[in-house]
Amino acid sequence: MPYIGKSPQQGNYSKLDDFSGDFDGSDATHAIASGGTAIDPITPNALIISINGVLQEPSTDYTVSGSNITFTTAPTAGDNFFGVAMGEGVSIGTPSNSTITAAKLSSAVLTGHTDIGAAIADADLLLVDDGAGGTLRKTAASRIKTYVEASAMAVTGNVTATGTVEPAGDTSAGDNAAIGYTSAEGLILTGQGSTDDITIKNDADTTVVNVATGATDVEVSAGNILFGTSSKGVYLGVTSATAANLLDDYEEGTWTPDVRDASNNGGTSESQSYGSNNSGFYTKIGRVVNASFVLQITSLGTLTTSYSGRIVGGLPFTSSSTATSWFAGSIAYATGLATTDALSMYVSSGDTGIQMTKWGVSTGTEATLLSDLSADGLIIGSVWYRV
Repeated sequence: MPYIGKSPQQGNYSKLDDFSGDFDGSDATHAIASGGTAIDPITPNALIISINGVLQEPSTDYTVSGSNITFTTAPTAGDNFFGVAMGEGVSIGTPSNSTITAAKLSSAVLTGHTDIGAAIADADLLLVDDGAGGTLRKTAASRIKTYVEASAMAVTGNVTATGTVEPAGDTSAGDNAAIGYTSAEGLILTGQGSTDDITIKNDADTTVVNVATGATDVEVSAGNILFGTSSKGVYLGVTSATAANLLDDYEEGTWTPDVRDASNNGGTSESQSYGSNNSGFYTKIGRVVNASFVLQITSLGTLTTSYSGRIVGGLPFTSSSTATSWFAGSIAYATGLATTDALSMYVSSGDTGIQMTKWGVSTGTEATLLSDLSADGLIIGSVWYRV
């Protein structure tokens, strides 16, 4: 059917019906149609007209009026005709707000442009939605960086980072929980709680180390302090590593006292025997040892009266080898003594035994085993000595 009004001018490319049969050299005006339907071009420029293979210039070689074309020179009989009606380019104008969707954009909009590079400069501009109504606004990368740094500690949940997280400023009093840094103090951990300001827990959610609210003492709530390297300790009473204040050894244990002579003979090499109460305990703090004992003798065995001096052997540590190092001890209780003189004890230098001395009216002499100590004797005492 024919068009009502002007023929469509966008996207309607149609071959014109051949009207060369009407050429007679005098009739210059002819009807324009395509497929029997009249075409009403809006302008001569919308047509491509060829006469005998020669393109005709619009408005010069022909004009259009309605659905008719008028040639400046009437074609003659036998002339060939070819024509096409073209659509014109469309100007879409300015799209209305919010009418272009993502589906209408080519994926090459971003991928086809130059990448900004590995580093984003503070002055680089980015587009962000203001969140108030879908309005896009521009902002500098430096402002986004400042916002991220300021809100970094307000993250809810866990934060997983590849590499290191480096704080750049100090913490402040009243921070609920903050990690900071200064060039003088290094890493700073600050907290505030109703019971503890700082709490360190293990994977079982057990509190291991804590600092009470407002306090300065560090409390180990579970477990012990263990050094990963031997021969390490704690400097007590000083604020610097002073060798004289280093406590690097503490030990508790048991030892077995026995009867020895001045040459350290006796013990398991002889046939003496001891009661069930024969026992010893020691505490070693640094280089000082306290050794207490109960020596219950049931048989002196092969020991003779020539064995004198030491009497108690088997100390857990050898005393200091300094020639002038003699260390005192005391007898708390003794029974079965053959002597009526008082007995006292000491540890000489480089020894593992306890020397015994009896004191008479005037002078002190070494105690002699069989003359001063009898079988079924019981001695309870202790010594302090330095290793």
